Amino acid sequence: MQIERARLLAERLHASDYEEDGTALLEHVRRVSRRVDADAQVVAWLHEVLEWTVVAEHQLLREGLESDELRALRLLYRADDSRSDGVYLAHVGLIALAAGRAGRLARLVKIADLQDRCRHPRVRADGWSPPYARGLALLTHDDAAGPPPCSRITSAHARLAVCRPDLLQGPGREVLFAHIDRRADAR
Repeated sequence: MQIERARLLAERLHASDYEEDGTALLEHVRRVSRRVDADAQVVAWLHEVLEWTVVAEHQLLREGLESDELRALRLLYRADDSRSDGVYLAHVGLIALAAGRAGRLARLVKIADLQDRCRHPRVRADGWSPPYARGLALLTHDDAAGPPPCSRITSAHARLAVCRPDLLQGPGREVLFAHIDRRADAR
């Protein structure tokens, strides 16, 4: 997809989207798009559409979105808006491990997204805000050194995502996450 087309699409789809504090979501989207290079701009402009709008994936493809760009948007999409730091960090951990061009695009956009959210946090109505700085640390470790040492990852979800991604496959992962959440809540 061409960058200008992605920008126009994002502006149309997010025209009436506002964060809890009344700020237009497009302000965040614009800041994120300015932080990435040209290769990731399309994904940056569209990085919130799957969470905030009802646009279907096939509509995005018809608009000219490439398959790797759609895969990157899928990686960025969080269907569950749980108020759990662990679940949030596990999602970021999966982006950190994603392979191919889609994984690279998702990481570039998520880093820009988290950098912006560290400066302009989105605080939910109940007062919860995702652990943006911790997520950013997961994504910006030295790639040459490999993933961060498992012993330094405090979130059980993120530790699983980074250190044991094999356990996150299949239908049992929801049960595993629920068990980890119960243990964390008991502490």
